[in-house]
Amino acid sequence: MNKLIPVILLSAILLSATFVSFHYADALKKKEKKALKTIDKALIRATEGKPSTIDMLNISKFNDNSTIVVINKTGNQTVPIPVPPPNPPGPTPTPTPGPNTTKTVTKACFVGDLSGSAVPNAMKSCDFKAGLGDLGYGSNLDYFKSLKFNVCVIGNHDSNEDGSGNIIAQALDYCGDHWKTTIANGTTLIIGLNTNGEQGIQLEYYKNTISALDSKVKNVIVLTHKNGHVFNGAHHPAEAASLYAAIEAIQLPTDVKLYEINGHNHDMASNQNGLWFISGGGGKSHYNCGTGNGFNFCDNTKYGYLQLEINNSNGNVEKANFLDTSNKVVS
Repeated sequence: MNKLIPVILLSAILLSATFVSFHYADALKKKEKKALKTIDKALIRATEGKPSTIDMLNISKFNDNSTIVVINKTGNQTVPIPVPPPNPPGPTPTPTPGPNTTKTVTKACFVGDLSGSAVPNAMKSCDFKAGLGDLGYGSNLDYFKSLKFNVCVIGNHDSNEDGSGNIIAQALDYCGDHWKTTIANGTTLIIGLNTNGEQGIQLEYYKNTISALDSKVKNVIVLTHKNGHVFNGAHHPAEAASLYAAIEAIQLPTDVKLYEINGHNHDMASNQNGLWFISGGGGKSHYNCGTGNGFNFCDNTKYGYLQLEINNSNGNVEKANFLDTSNKVVS
């Protein structure tokens, strides 16, 4: 009998909290009485027959997210909120660095008389790539377009002189008859001219470009397919000599250097002045080499390209090397 007293007391508490008078008790529907009986049994089971041990009882109703406090013997005590444990010990993550946007040099690469994939594949580290004419020797420009060079000039095999098929119109459209661009943080101006075009137009374009030269420019690099200067016994003579003579006669500021880079002869050659280069080792069969006329280096045993390393802050050409298909300096 004594064991039933707590149960009876709890039931009384619940009834008094829910119903105000006997009228409400009489009005209870059958299903509500049944529900209350079920709650009584559940409380007895949950407290192992000791409902007096309950210090707080909350209930919730169907379709209602709120909670109703039925019994609260805890007073105004604050229920502690669990604090998540600190992160387990371990190394501090290192941020992934962003792309390097402060390169000190620009690697500018030049090659003409292109055939095959060996030389283009070796040029992957170049920041700027220029095709010096004779851009694949095909009937269209598909091969050269696939190489994704930055710029190009027209060669005799890309024009009416020795070209055929769609390559003639495509080369003029893709490379342009003449153009200009700057690299190495604006310190270097590159001018492309078509030595299979009308010479007067090419020279006038050069003059107009130089007349508006930015004071930041320290190098002017003229690119053509045909040569202004060659070594003794070159397969192709200096077919663009008169154009280059006129270009050289136009005065540049004293702190600006004029570089001349061509293809046409299938060799890698340079003049001792460090300003004139023949870079025709793009893959087509070699021509004979020689020296003289100031040219003190020529190689026709390897295929490769010319690479200038230009300081982005002051325009100094820090290195000028021919590199072979293994990216070794040709010497």
